[in-house]
Amino acid sequence: MQREQGNVIGVMGALKELSEDSEVPKNVKLKIEEMIEVLKEDADISMRIHKILQKLEDVVEDKNLQPFSRTQIYNLISTLESVSL
Repeated sequence: MQREQGNVIGVMGALKELSEDSEVPKNVKLKIEEMIEVLKEDADISMRIHKILQKLEDVVEDKNLQPFSRTQIYNLISTLESVSL
């Protein structure tokens, strides 16, 4: 449980960094901010992770997203998938 919480906190930090990146499109930043709010919710951790994974998979397909940002999002997806196992 602590490992999961640590990974979620790490993901939150990475999402925060992405939302502050000037190269990330505004529509993606808004979705990222929504994801951060979902992670702060008091719901079951597996439900929160599932919601975030769905949103990340939508975001990663944005045509305006820079390759470096896309790679960061893929890394976040991988981290969250390992937590949800």
